Amino acid sequence: MDKAPFHLLPLEHAVSMPRPGFPFTDDFAATAHDLTRTAAVLEDLRQGGDALEDADARLALGALLRDPSVLALLSAIFGNSPFLSRVALSDVAYLPRLFAASPETTLTELLAVLASALRDAVDMDGAMTHLRVARRRAPIFGGPGGVGGGWGF
Repeated sequence: MDKAPFHLLPLEHAVSMPRPGFPFTDDFAATAHDLTRTAAVLEDLRQGGDALEDADARLALGALLRDPSVLALLSAIFGNSPFLSRVALSDVAYLPRLFAASPETTLTELLAVLASALRDAVDMDGAMTHLRVARRRAPIFGGPGGVGGGWGF
């Protein structure tokens, strides 16, 4: 599957939203409840991004964290959900993928990768590793998809 590196994708067109919300910050109603946690998680993301070995992922995360629309969405998520904060920090390199496609496309990709990995797993330990990755990633895209208006709940 050929894809442009995340940092080359125009963020304002990266996610197709069916109604007002992300990336239109004027229409985005969710706000951060815990501003202290929000600031701490965003700083941890910046540090985690700076430490990434993958240059494309490092550039993509840096671009996201400079985008006011993305910051508004992430602030709302991190300021209201300690769980999603921990999940995002556990897989910093994956976060830019959430803004490169719609939530539906991300879910389809996640399930396809999981199915392929499970088919190729040589033992139960290998299969469980892939299941844990999928379990960790599912809430990361579900949060922005719901809070940002990507999914019409």
